[in-house]
Amino acid sequence: MSIEELIKAAKRHDRRMQAFIAAGLPPDKAYDLADEMLDRDLDICDDRRVCFECGHFQNLLCNVTRTSSPFKLHECPSFVLPEKNRVQIKI
Repeated sequence: MSIEELIKAAKRHDRRMQAFIAAGLPPDKAYDLADEMLDRDLDICDDRRVCFECGHFQNLLCNVTRTSSPFKLHECPSFVLPEKNRVQIKI
C-alpha cells in the first residue's frame, strides 16, 4: 500500500469514526467498527456491510428488513448505496 493510499484509508477511518460517534456510538466502539470496516475494505472477498452505510437505513431502522442493527458488520442481500453516493452515468 502506498503512502497516498494509507493517508486516504486513515482519513476514511476518521470520517467513519466521527459519523458513528455523531450517531450515538461510544468513541471506543466507533473506533473499533471503523477498524473492522477498514479491514473489510482491504479484503475483496468480504462483502459485509453496516446498515448505517445503506440507502435503506433511515431513522435508525432498515426500511426493508425492519431491523435496527446500524453498527454491526453483516451480509445483506438488500444493501444499496445511498443516493448521494451513487455514480450517475449520463448517456
